[in-house]
Amino acid sequence: MLDTYFPTRLFNTIDESKWEELELIMQPDIVYERPGYPPLLGLPAVMQFYRHERVVAHGKHLITDVAAHEGRVSCHGHFSGISRKNASLNVAFCDFYVLKESRLSYRKTFFYIPAI
Repeated sequence: MLDTYFPTRLFNTIDESKWEELELIMQPDIVYERPGYPPLLGLPAVMQFYRHERVVAHGKHLITDVAAHEGRVSCHGHFSGISRKNASLNVAFCDFYVLKESRLSYRKTFFYIPAI
């Protein structure tokens, strides 16, 4: 199923900072929810986040599992990288996606960190 390849395509694009390509795989009305930020509503807000607000300077996502069914995809894995303040970043994550016409219309990210 093609949807199972979506997370790999998404993270390769992000890890390589291919922002113009990232725009092409998202719906104009995308909603992105992630810890520590208000929901990012619409493509301009998501691209503003990636280009200017994201704490990551560079890094690599490693996907360990993907599940997909009828336009809904989830994955989990690990991210390793460096922040814009030159700090080491290492965190497990889980993402949920809704695809519409093979493009991302909703994303929610969770990070595996001590919280409670």
